[in-house]
Amino acid sequence: MANRPCVLLLVLAGMRASVAAAQEKPPRTYGNLRVGATAEGYGGRAEICGEVSPIAPLSFEACGDGSQLMHTASAAAMMHVMAKLRLASWRMRAGWLEPRIGLGIAELEQGEDELGFNFRSAGLRGESTTGPEGTVALRALLPAWRQWEAVLELRASLAWLPHAPELARPMSRAQPSVGFSAGIGF
Repeated sequence: MANRPCVLLLVLAGMRASVAAAQEKPPRTYGNLRVGATAEGYGGRAEICGEVSPIAPLSFEACGDGSQLMHTASAAAMMHVMAKLRLASWRMRAGWLEPRIGLGIAELEQGEDELGFNFRSAGLRGESTTGPEGTVALRALLPAWRQWEAVLELRASLAWLPHAPELARPMSRAQPSVGFSAGIGF
């Protein structure tokens, strides 16, 4: 009885090793869903990211804390929408490492979400503004089961929000962030 967990771990390790050995080229990830944390300092809620990749090196991603969908808290929140480009794929013992760069937009909200993006102002109520954002990321893909893989990502981003000082609670134009997320992809 006491050896059952050990046997189960050995079986799972063997399955994972056989999946990894079968993959000599990077897995083709069509989409993933990740949950993580950021050091942006807005509200302390988890970040949720969804990503699709219609063309192998290019992907489109949206990340946010689920404001207005999963909760209605009016704390400040940052939402990101961007295109990302995989620069390389390096084979490692447990899977693959992929450096990525991305360009897109970031929206900073301080209250209830307003319809659309405010690129030219701080919005009607002074609660949201949008601007360009760039990111660099390092992603790990770890084989899980068949065509599924665990997806881990560490990223650093910088958003430029020209109207952030005009918000109801003024903020800096430059909005850096660092984040880590983990999830599953196929």
